[in-house]
Amino acid sequence: MGLVLAVPRFLSFSLAERRVATVMGERAWDAGTRLMAFANPESAEWIYAAQELVRANAATVASCRVALAKTELERSCTLIVPVQGRSLGMIRP
Repeated sequence: MGLVLAVPRFLSFSLAERRVATVMGERAWDAGTRLMAFANPESAEWIYAAQELVRANAATVASCRVALAKTELERSCTLIVPVQGRSLGMIRP
């Protein structure tokens, strides 16, 4: 078992991540979110909250980015803050 855990350290970047995902039995993205949540649950909650906020306001954020690209000036955009805990397709471990 120790060898399985040590091998990714010596592999190329993408191969190491794929191996870890395989060992965890997850897709790479899901394995990564589980590892982040395990390593720092509080920071993971911030990531989930930010993801929820951006997904709930995707059209607004996109239009603000377009306006920003045209003017190259900071913009103020109004976002809707969703009720916490309502799933918008968030990926949680």
